[in-house]
Amino acid sequence: MKRTSTVLGWIILLILPSAAVAQGLVKWQQWPAALQLYPRDEQNKAEVPLVGQLQSPTYTHVSVWVYQNGTRWKYARVSVTSNGNQATFQLLPTIDAGLNLYRFEVFAIRGKDSVRVDSRDDIVCGDVILFHGQSNITGYYPDDYFYRNKFLRTFGNSASARPDTLWHLSNERDGQVGRIGTEVQRLIMENFGMPTCLINGAVGGTSIKSHLERNPANPADPKTLYGKLLYLARKAGVAHKVKAFVWRQGENEAGGGRADGYELALRTLFDYWQNDYPNVGKFYIAQVSLLPENNPGAAQLRDFQRRTPQLFPRTEAIATVGLAAYDGVHYGAEGHYQFALELYRLIARDGYGSPDVDGIASPAIRKAYYRTAEKKEVVLEFEPGARMVWKQDTVVKGKKTDLRDLIYFDYAGSPQARLIESGSAERNRIILQLAKPLAAQTITYLPNSYPGSLNGPFLKNRRGMRAFTFHNVAISEAPTAPPDTLYGGHLEGARCDSIWGWVEAEPRTANPFITVEILANNAVIGTVNAAESRPGLEVGQYGFRFPTPDALKDGKNQVILVRVRGHNFQLTGGPKTVNCPKKSPILATPGLEALTVSTYPNPAQGRLYLKLFIPGMKTATLRITDLAGRLVWQKTVPGQNRVHEEVIELSGAGTQTVLVTAQIDNRKVVRKVVVVRYVSLNSERFFPFLRAGMKITGRVSAV
Repeated sequence: MKRTSTVLGWIILLILPSAAVAQGLVKWQQWPAALQLYPRDEQNKAEVPLVGQLQSPTYTHVSVWVYQNGTRWKYARVSVTSNGNQATFQLLPTIDAGLNLYRFEVFAIRGKDSVRVDSRDDIVCGDVILFHGQSNITGYYPDDYFYRNKFLRTFGNSASARPDTLWHLSNERDGQVGRIGTEVQRLIMENFGMPTCLINGAVGGTSIKSHLERNPANPADPKTLYGKLLYLARKAGVAHKVKAFVWRQGENEAGGGRADGYELALRTLFDYWQNDYPNVGKFYIAQVSLLPENNPGAAQLRDFQRRTPQLFPRTEAIATVGLAAYDGVHYGAEGHYQFALELYRLIARDGYGSPDVDGIASPAIRKAYYRTAEKKEVVLEFEPGARMVWKQDTVVKGKKTDLRDLIYFDYAGSPQARLIESGSAERNRIILQLAKPLAAQTITYLPNSYPGSLNGPFLKNRRGMRAFTFHNVAISEAPTAPPDTLYGGHLEGARCDSIWGWVEAEPRTANPFITVEILANNAVIGTVNAAESRPGLEVGQYGFRFPTPDALKDGKNQVILVRVRGHNFQLTGGPKTVNCPKKSPILATPGLEALTVSTYPNPAQGRLYLKLFIPGMKTATLRITDLAGRLVWQKTVPGQNRVHEEVIELSGAGTQTVLVTAQIDNRKVVRKVVVVRYVSLNSERFFPFLRAGMKITGRVSAV
């Protein structure tokens, strides 16, 4: 035993000097940190700079092996540049966005010998989200929330009195982003297969004035509330590429603080954000709920928050009134889950092209007017496409609340006698029947404050999204002509061959003349008339479909906007991106030039399109299999020298690569497609542990 220990000791002594030299051989200028996330670019990739100095002039080259999910994936080698006793090098490998873990192994090379100088594990490429505000969106966790995942990251310990600048998994003790933040990250990962870094800089009880304290000489000064978040974002290398910036603040001013000056403060803060966080995809501003303190400026503050999308670029607002488990100031777990889901749906629509778009936004009033000259009816008109509902009263814990008592005319902050006899909903309108004619000039929904917590009823749409509160909105005189007959529409899809959707109008006996315009770079490049001819439309819906204009087929990503002429509203579901190659790729394998097959989009989410031309009278067999060869879907299609299009519906959870095969006799064409299966979140409650299997159905049409 003693002899064995002696031999082992000599072996360790012989190995240790070599290992020590290898570990100290490189001095890094740029090198991934443990658990780092790199923001993806427009090509769904990120460059990972490996820049350093070898502390020995005897090495001539440096190489890197990049591992993807444990498998060798990429290799690169460069010559070093000698400078005295040091040799500098730079490697710039790229990694792909998605649910992939990357490892980097760097080697110094001398002749035929090489030595590993460093390695780094668990690097990912994905998206960045920032949270800021006060207590209702802070990063603290209750004791009953344990979710954690290796693709959910954060940077710094912003929720602690002892901050750090390290990468963490979200929901670790030193990686707190909050239950709302982690839930948003989880939903993005599970539905779109995308890792995220979420940095939460919110601090409870803070006023907007405290958020305005920005050091002009050093905006990223971590001693200020503003600078701390910016410092973390810059230190993490993500400030230039933020997907979503969420602001939830105002309880301080709407409660016991001063509400006057809030508008100017937020405008100033937004200017700061625009300067310090270039390229933010979208800002999301939460309208605060009713608080128990009797602050006369609270309703006006909320009304300003409602109007922020019209005041600031790339901004969406979201209502918090009516969230579950509200105690008058804060929310329980159910309210956190609900807000996370509602916020996620907006981010998914704006940043990931989610098909779940109908009714996910908080209804926003567009105008109010008397319906007739008698002034016994007032119409509240919400955004086109909204489906409003009217629930007149509700009972919570034995207490009955009537919605008619929560809508005021010429509101000055004091209670009013009930002036509304009844209410009803008509598409995107709420119709208020008055008890007597009025000459009021403004209308307000929900008071400055409410003792305790208001649990309804609320103005909602069919999806259950509560309308924004509004304050002293002007009531117009009865229109001399009928109000707009268009209520909205949906841009369903856009691809290289066509763009399609539907517009909704007041049902008529004959088709209305509805002209739809397509825009690119703010210029109209195509028009089409909508018609009722498309199957599957409801009464009053008019479909449109027209070829993609040649102006878009230039090999570049083009953002498509669709609007209705004369009404100038952008359809829900848009904008969409068309990516048409300048030159059609060779779609068939050698010897099969006559059989053309294309699949799009790739990655596919919710729906996969397969277009093929089958020559002569041959019959083609279409199959979808997984990488293990298991058959998922199959169909036989006759040729007859026609183009066929398969629309394949996908549902379930998770991300998977499949093979789409078209075969004639013993000849076949194979396409590899990444399928990101979308989990429907239409239900009022989302079950986070539901794992659906893969389902595929299809329909075919001759074109």
